[in-house]
Amino acid sequence: MSCALPEKTLVLPLPRDGAGIAVPAALLAQLADGLHAMAQPLTILRGAIGAMQLAERGASEDRRYVDMSADQIGRLCDLLANLRSLLDVAQSEAVCSPQDWHDLVGGVLEGYEGDLPTSGVRMVVTHLNDSMRVLADAARTEQAMRAALDMAQALASHGDEIRCRVLPDGLELRNEHGRGKGLNSSERLVLSLVEAAICSQQGTCRFIEDPFCLSVTLPRQGSNITSDCLEAVV
Repeated sequence: MSCALPEKTLVLPLPRDGAGIAVPAALLAQLADGLHAMAQPLTILRGAIGAMQLAERGASEDRRYVDMSADQIGRLCDLLANLRSLLDVAQSEAVCSPQDWHDLVGGVLEGYEGDLPTSGVRMVVTHLNDSMRVLADAARTEQAMRAALDMAQALASHGDEIRCRVLPDGLELRNEHGRGKGLNSSERLVLSLVEAAICSQQGTCRFIEDPFCLSVTLPRQGSNITSDCLEAVV
């Protein structure tokens, strides 16, 4: 078997100067395989620690370390899942088709609206009367919306209110309560996933760190969209 990489590459933009790095498609596939391999032992370990928690054995000090380990393993599993999703966006093309935006986002918002008992955060959703059809990859858009909603919830503090505005062709999430600190690497990874998934469909993603504001839009049906909608861009 040859170790040579194929000529097909993806160009990833640098965040500052706009230049691009050519990344061989085979390397992305190998990274994806590596992440999948890492996830398998983590899944087993996560299940084992979960069983230890249910058993409720050992001293209170032991329980503290078990619970701490469970939290960190869960965090690592989420990181791997987000990395894999980001690679999927880079490897596969967005297949855009006309979608009713309110129907698409409405299914995603189920379960998020109202009080979120696990975090003490409240999400208020408002819908504008105008309903547009957008050009979108439904699965990729749903993934990005759920990641954005989860991120807004995770960054909120107990008692905060997240305002979610459903726009005719997008979504805006806002929390006026300032955090006073920047995003950590895990949170920036989630933001990168949201941005990559939306931009791969020729949409736009805008983010203000503090106070939190994240807005995304998708191309409207009938807009002057090119075939680039079918190319993954990150």
